[in-house]
Amino acid sequence: MPQRGSRRVGVVSTGCSHGGGVLTHSDYFGWWVAGGVIHIDNGLMNTFALGRRHPRAAFRDHLDAGRQVADLLSPDWKTGTVVFALVRGGVPVAAEVAHRFAAPLDVLVARKVGVPGQPELGMGAVAEGGVVIARAGTLQRFGVDHRRFAAIARDRTAEVERMVNLFRGEREMLPVGEVDVLLVDDGLATGVTAEAAIESLRRRGARSVTLAVPVGAADTVEHLARLADDVRCVLVPQSLSSVGQWYERFDQVSDEQVISILETRRDL
Repeated sequence: MPQRGSRRVGVVSTGCSHGGGVLTHSDYFGWWVAGGVIHIDNGLMNTFALGRRHPRAAFRDHLDAGRQVADLLSPDWKTGTVVFALVRGGVPVAAEVAHRFAAPLDVLVARKVGVPGQPELGMGAVAEGGVVIARAGTLQRFGVDHRRFAAIARDRTAEVERMVNLFRGEREMLPVGEVDVLLVDDGLATGVTAEAAIESLRRRGARSVTLAVPVGAADTVEHLARLADDVRCVLVPQSLSSVGQWYERFDQVSDEQVISILETRRDL
């Protein structure tokens, strides 16, 4: 169901409609998606009105982004929801959400499978539980055969296992069977790691999976809305070249920070 005070503005696309026009970088609103339809909540602040030093930055840092995501979720938060953070950048964002609602927090490890020679360009992703996602169009475009993809995916799967051991150790993942799950990241560009993470939670029997992010490319939000039960996004720009461009400070999150945040939440 739409949030109170929200209105339907049309099916998500790279040229989303907004009052008969097209969304631009100056439009700062809260958005959410259900059933492939995008909704807008004008209740969130416009960052230009604050006169920030970097006018295109919607978020000061990961913590501010987490608070804005929590604001977006607040009107219809479900008691009993478990929060999962995509490692690493999603962890400080998710921690703010978990803190706001006194919710359990855990990590979900997924890693991009990059195109050979262009590791930042995802041709797929892997995630906990043996999930492997391949984007056939990207493989074809860059001439990567399935054998080559499988070899790279195996390396990334080993990295997933290493990170799970590092961040969770002997502790079991929080149970998600028949549980409402909120999956949080610091932003969506291609969304391939989020796609793998959603599939991982589905395989573990989550009752529902809501994806929440500070910022996401419109076409990626549209795609993931078909896979998650709900997608919540503070900002959906018409175009997005990088997630970091929407932050004043987009510091890399270290393994040590992830471990510290998880330990702090467990001690509460």
